[in-house]
Amino acid sequence: MRTEAVEKDFFNWELSNGRTEYQATPMPYDHTVDYLEELVTEWHQARNLIDGSSDKDQFAKLIQECGELSESICKDRSVADDIGDIMVVLINIAARNNLNLNQCLGTAYNDIKDRKGRMVDGVFVKEADNQ
Repeated sequence: MRTEAVEKDFFNWELSNGRTEYQATPMPYDHTVDYLEELVTEWHQARNLIDGSSDKDQFAKLIQECGELSESICKDRSVADDIGDIMVVLINIAARNNLNLNQCLGTAYNDIKDRKGRMVDGVFVKEADNQ
């Protein structure tokens, strides 16, 4: 795992227009999702949040963070921090189960890639559920 410090400016996000348009400091080439996942996992390990927690505890934290996302959506506020917080908790749960985000997302994509369906009242309904 990498232990080098992340540039402070990387995390400086500024709200520019409304709730969804942010200006981020340019991301250095090595600040990929994989790299950030490594940093978050190291952060969890340094605070004993992997070995010292449980999937149930982290799931409860995930639901709390989802509630914060819901509140931001309902109040027409930015959701960037809420989505990031949810990802932080998901990284913890993945690490606790010897997985990473690429593995989990790849598994989910394989489940949905050939799925067919339609939108009903703003919700995607799988073709198999229509029968």
